[in-house]
Amino acid sequence: TTEKKHFLFNKSAFALLFKFESDTKSGLEFQIKSLSNCVSAYHNSELFLGEDEIYWNARHGISEALKQQYTFKSSEDITVPPSQIYRVLDTLREFEKQSSCQFLGYGHLGDCNIHVNILVNGISQERWELELNQFVPQLFTLCKTLGGTLSGEHGIGLTKKMYMSTFFSESELDLMKAIKKSFDPNSILNPSKIF
Repeated sequence: TTEKKHFLFNKSAFALLFKFESDTKSGLEFQIKSLSNCVSAYHNSELFLGEDEIYWNARHGISEALKQQYTFKSSEDITVPPSQIYRVLDTLREFEKQSSCQFLGYGHLGDCNIHVNILVNGISQERWELELNQFVPQLFTLCKTLGGTLSGEHGIGLTKKMYMSTFFSESELDLMKAIKKSFDPNSILNPSKIF
């Protein structure tokens, strides 16, 4: 059977959840020791061993906890190359200096998918919409500049439709439209979403 162990690594405001698997106890112990050696190189870091329930509760509870804490919440999912994740997180800190909102990024390091949450309390609906209209395009521009993609997990739908031309050339968009038309000549599948 596969053995699994879960770890939470804390360093100041950042947390990383790890899930390791191995077919053998010695393989698992090797992974634990390797991670422990990496963590010990950082000051103010901690390593915890947790069970399945703790791991998944921590991961799945983030979005719901944010909904409970903030009046306004928007989540954008982007993907950037692994080497650029830190630049996204640094830029979110810069966005906070220019805004009344807080910016929180979390997601999947393995596939570099970041859920960027824009969060705020105590402002009007009108002010909220202004903040979103300012920072969401900047976020997607950053993503494009860093070699990322418009969506890593949740698709385009209606909310990202207007940004397609930022990430794709006209010929690429024409190819997508042709593929859709070949499978959906009557435009009855998900009408008016992307094309």
